[in-house]
Amino acid sequence: MRVTTLSLIAAVLLVLTASAAWGEQPTREQLQAAAKQAGTVNGLCPVRRVLVTQAAGSAAYKGEKIGFADKASRAAFEADATRYMDRMRLNPPKYWYVTKTPAVATMRAAKKTSRSSNGRCPVMGKTVVVKGTSSTYRGQKVQFCCPPCKAKFDKNPEKYMRMMRADPLAYAYDRPGPTNAQMRVARRTHGTSNGKCPVMGRLVVAKGESVTYQGQKIGFCCPPCAAKFNKDPEKYMRLMRAEPATYGYTAPKR
Repeated sequence: MRVTTLSLIAAVLLVLTASAAWGEQPTREQLQAAAKQAGTVNGLCPVRRVLVTQAAGSAAYKGEKIGFADKASRAAFEADATRYMDRMRLNPPKYWYVTKTPAVATMRAAKKTSRSSNGRCPVMGKTVVVKGTSSTYRGQKVQFCCPPCKAKFDKNPEKYMRMMRADPLAYAYDRPGPTNAQMRVARRTHGTSNGKCPVMGRLVVAKGESVTYQGQKIGFCCPPCAAKFNKDPEKYMRLMRAEPATYGYTAPKR
C-alpha cells in the first residue's frame, strides 16, 4: 500500500512538473526551430501562445505566412486577423515574429517627430520622415517617406486611408473613432455584428438600438442612426462590407 501511494504521488508530481514546463515561454531556439519547420514568419502561435506546428497549416496576411498551433487557432485568426497580428507586432521577440514591417516603437517615434497621424508611409510602407512631406486629409496630417509618395496619395487619398483605417497598428495610425479593442467589446456586449455605428462612426451602445438585417443584428450609437439605416440599409452595409475592420464588422459565413 505504501509503495502504491508513493508511486501515485510521484506520478502526480511528474504531471505537475510537465504542466509547469509547458506553460513556460519557449526558448529562442525552440521558437526559431518551430518557425523554420513550419516555414512561417512566427514561431509562437498568436492565438494559443504555444509553438506553431507544420500540421496546423498557415494563413497568408499581407504577403506574410503566419503559423499556428492547430487548425482551430488558424480559424480564429482568419476571423479576426488584425487582433492577433497586433499581438505579434507589439512584442515580436516573444512570438519570434520576423517581419519587414518597421517596429511599432520606431513608427511611433517617427510619428511624434513629424507630428502626424501615422508613423509609416501608406504608399511605400517605409517609416515616415520629415523630408517626405505631408498632406492634410479631412483634418488629419498624413506623413510620407518621400515626395513621390505624397503625389501618389494626393491622386487617390481614400485608397491609402482605407489601408490605414483597416489596420491602424500596422501604420501606427491614429484612426478617428473607437479602437479595435473597444469595438470588439461593444460587439460582444450587445451581440451585434458590428462594433462601430455605420452612420455616425461612433461606438455601438445599448441605447442606440439595433436593426436585424438579412439575419444580422446591426448596432448603432443612437436611435436616429437606426432610422437612417432603415431608409437605405444597403448603403451602410456596403460601407461595412468594404471595410470590415474599420467598423468591427463580422460578415456572415457562407
